[in-house]
Amino acid sequence: MHELALKAYLEKITLLNYSESTLKNYTNHFSKFLEYFSDRKPSSITKKEIMQYLLEKWNDKLSASEQNQKINSIKFFYEKVLNRPKEVYEIPRPKKPFQLPGVFSENEVRRILDAAENVFSLCRGIESFRNY
Repeated sequence: MHELALKAYLEKITLLNYSESTLKNYTNHFSKFLEYFSDRKPSSITKKEIMQYLLEKWNDKLSASEQNQKINSIKFFYEKVLNRPKEVYEIPRPKKPFQLPGVFSENEVRRILDAAENVFSLCRGIESFRNY
């Protein structure tokens, strides 16, 4: 029943040049949404039913990222594929937990400086830690 909706979804997301990972994530979440409403045409699902679906999924303890992907995948279908007006879902958007940037401890800085034989090796040593 949902093959046409999924085909239109994939065509639109590809046409709009979304990244491969977004395509994969959105399609996965939207497919689960369609499975949940397996006996319904997607165009007949009401905003209230979508909100109930989302609230039920929030009880599954999804990460903030997954919750946002789930909302965005559904919004994409209704707004981009069906060209409906933008909809606001009265569900608080999750926030990603705040993480402090990675910095060297005093001990790590001392070890780097002690290990450096000269300025060149010091710079190389610091550069090797850049990705940590």
